[in-house]
Amino acid sequence: MTKILNRILLVIAIVFILWLLKSFIVPLLFSGILAVLIHPVIRFLERKFKFSRSLSALCGVIFICFLLVVLVSIIGRQISVFVSDFDQYSGNIATLFERLKLYTADIFNIDLTAYLAQNVNIEQILKQNIQNITAFVGGSVDYLSTAIMLPFYIFFILYYRSFFIEFIYRLFINVEKEKLDVIIQRIYDVIHNYIKGVLEVMIIVGILNTIGLWLLGIKSAIFFGFFAAVLLIIPYIGVFIGSVLPIVMALVSKDSLWYPFGVLMIFTVVQFLEGNFITPKITGSRVSINAFIGILSLVLFGTLWGMGGVILAYPLTAILKVIFDNIDELKPFGYLIGEPEGEGKK
Repeated sequence: MTKILNRILLVIAIVFILWLLKSFIVPLLFSGILAVLIHPVIRFLERKFKFSRSLSALCGVIFICFLLVVLVSIIGRQISVFVSDFDQYSGNIATLFERLKLYTADIFNIDLTAYLAQNVNIEQILKQNIQNITAFVGGSVDYLSTAIMLPFYIFFILYYRSFFIEFIYRLFINVEKEKLDVIIQRIYDVIHNYIKGVLEVMIIVGILNTIGLWLLGIKSAIFFGFFAAVLLIIPYIGVFIGSVLPIVMALVSKDSLWYPFGVLMIFTVVQFLEGNFITPKITGSRVSINAFIGILSLVLFGTLWGMGGVILAYPLTAILKVIFDNIDELKPFGYLIGEPEGEGKK
């Protein structure tokens, strides 16, 4: 009984520490995942062109920073386009809002005469909210400091990778080196294959979304199509979040309700293809996590670390499964995380 109680207290202490240090741990974990992603490129530079470890790591960091700058530039450009057309969109939103009020009053037999007499300025409210959001984003020092630290973390993780592996050997001195090598390699493969599979799925889904939105005549189809695809990194709920913006854009920029309905149908079809054909075909058994544990991991890591935890939930759960599968006492938990064998049988 005392042993069980001690383990429970240990787990509680670990969870508390992870929550307390989330502002440090989450960026470090993201840096580790990005380092694994570009590690094959780093090894190629070191072997093919005889780059030193520091130079190859620096090239990898510059490449990541370049991609982030391009991504931020694209998002900023789309925001500026939206702001420039805001007067037109706000007028459409106001008209849509008035129609919605009248429709609601007609359905529920509500007298809105007194309410409508207040002449609520929808455009002013929208502009004020956008200004508040802009001020919030502009004043978010924590996100800025995190973005600044990411390149340094990535560089040192790549530069000291052999040193960290040696530390693991010395930390688990009672475990055979060959077994540790197997665990480390499997963790590396799980992370790399997961990221590679997700990127491939994003590209395919982004192309399909863009084609559908372009055929409907939705403005900024490429941006909205690939924005929704990028949100696939958040399992289960990312696609729904990504579909909201193009539906809203269709509502405020088109005269017919068939356009937002068409956008909804496009994302529904693409999501069906992604969930039943694209992802299973590309990722296969790269990350073997059953749906129930996947949802639980989203909730638990999301509660612990917020949105960063939601994004990290799947790869971290996959890493835990690799560790559990290689420790005799924890193998039942590894089995619990994985896909059940002989589904449907008692």
